[in-house]
Amino acid sequence: MAKYKVVTLTPDSGQPTVASAVPSPMPPPPPTPPTLASTPPPSANPSLVIPEAHSGRVGHPKGSAPLKALPEGKSTNVAMLRNGSPVVVLGSSGRWYRVQAGNQIGYMHDTWVHVDQYDSGPFGRRHIQVKSFSNYAEAEAYVRTSSIPLSAYLATNGWYAITLANTFDESMAKSLVSEMKARGAIPDDAYATFGNTYVRKVCCQ
Repeated sequence: MAKYKVVTLTPDSGQPTVASAVPSPMPPPPPTPPTLASTPPPSANPSLVIPEAHSGRVGHPKGSAPLKALPEGKSTNVAMLRNGSPVVVLGSSGRWYRVQAGNQIGYMHDTWVHVDQYDSGPFGRRHIQVKSFSNYAEAEAYVRTSSIPLSAYLATNGWYAITLANTFDESMAKSLVSEMKARGAIPDDAYATFGNTYVRKVCCQ
């Protein structure tokens, strides 16, 4: 069988160039560098880790709270614990802590326990909550654009509670809520709370 060559002319040199009938293998493409996730600045990335609850104190608007036999509101009361009573948190079931108070063990709702491992503010003081958001961006925007000083707290349910920037004693909190609602400074569904489910303030200094 006859063999053939392909001959082409190079315009610059005028000399014939011999091209192989078999194409040269193409070099493999360079490896794609790994994509690095951009890390937001610390000011835009507050800590959203919720620490495990180990201990706390009873804090209920009525001055005392029931220790329940089971993690449900209709369960039998094991005991009544006054505000300030220390408890050890043994575990949790949904919104209920399994706690030990002295030699008694039972369940308390998470809104009744001021957890030592959280930074929700001074024990016994009231927050005035005006709003809540499911994501940090909306919470931050609301706080920063408000005409009154506000703070945002990460809550145990993963939401963000918006409160007045300060905390108050019980009588001051009640009167302030009424006054600010009357002049339209806060929403009608704003309320005073111990903030026992607040983990820490995340916005804004």
